[in-house]
Amino acid sequence: MAIGAVVALTAFVIGTCVTLLSFEYVPAKVTLCQLARSPEFYRGRMVTIETDIRNTLIEDGNCASPDAWANISLTESYVPAADVQKLFSEPEINYFYSARILVTGRFDPDATLACFGPKAAVRATNIELKSGITVEEHPLRFVD
Repeated sequence: MAIGAVVALTAFVIGTCVTLLSFEYVPAKVTLCQLARSPEFYRGRMVTIETDIRNTLIEDGNCASPDAWANISLTESYVPAADVQKLFSEPEINYFYSARILVTGRFDPDATLACFGPKAAVRATNIELKSGITVEEHPLRFVD
């Protein structure tokens, strides 16, 4: 009987440790709407989001929450592929790059002051292109 209790306790401890480690290191597949609805739950967690990106901004236009958008920044250790790096470069002033991406990184709901942009950010550790990169004209022309 004592051996059975030790085995059960050991299995419980190992299971709990694996669950806690996976919570920290296995990215949760989420939408920007989920992040906007529960920012504290995802704070600091690894997340994976499939979304559209325009330059460094991602947003969920189908979500009623005004906070369903975020900035993408690259972690210091992450060097994206050349085609992904193009998304983070500056095109001509009246244009921007856009694409469908799968981004994985740590979620920070308070990355910026959000004066003229999103408050949240995803610190990317990996970005995979899911579509080609397009160049689109900016809706507000800055210089003719």
